[in-house]
Amino acid sequence: MQKHAGKDAAAKDAKKEEVQGFPMPDPIALGRNLLTVASESQRLATILVSTNAPAKGFGMADPMNVASAFFDLGTRVLSDPKKALEMQARLWGDYWSLAQNAMQRMLGKETKPVIEPMPGDKRFRAS
Repeated sequence: MQKHAGKDAAAKDAKKEEVQGFPMPDPIALGRNLLTVASESQRLATILVSTNAPAKGFGMADPMNVASAFFDLGTRVLSDPKKALEMQARLWGDYWSLAQNAMQRMLGKETKPVIEPMPGDKRFRAS
């Protein structure tokens, strides 16, 4: 019985993929949860748009597109959940780098920018 338990554990470990050191979740459960998020987001966006009139001087060209945009986002995420998780892991890694860089600068240390602006981008220049 011990032999089988060891084989089962090894097979289970071999099946687990990792993305940047993070174990991948069950793709079926992930897909189901993402579909729920997409449909609930669409429902909530539709309610929000239908019950809240835009303030004077502010509005969107077509507020009903908000719900379809959420649905489109959910559909795209569901089409490749592995890529979505990789992008999410990269996003959190970038957040961590940014927070770490900001903390070092608050402590008076010189740091390199986390992201270099593109040539010609003047949005973050001091002058």
